[in-house]
Amino acid sequence: MTNDLNQYPLRDFMKELDKELSMRRKVWKSKTGKNFLMAEHQRRYDVLEELYLILVHTPLTCFEEMRLKAESAMNIIARNPELF
Repeated sequence: MTNDLNQYPLRDFMKELDKELSMRRKVWKSKTGKNFLMAEHQRRYDVLEELYLILVHTPLTCFEEMRLKAESAMNIIARNPELF
């Protein structure tokens, strides 16, 4: 079995992350009047925001190269599960 990571273009990842970040801001602000009460929630938000910024500033060619490397690694693991 091989894995295909070419289902979604980069803009779809960016759109979904942006939507998730927006929803988190709205939900927490409506419940607390502040962005985040707990440091762990703020950390999770910050991690997603950093990933979003990386995607925004990553050229499409670099993104596609990372995707091909990940797909290749996943296929090697799928063909040789005993090694992992």
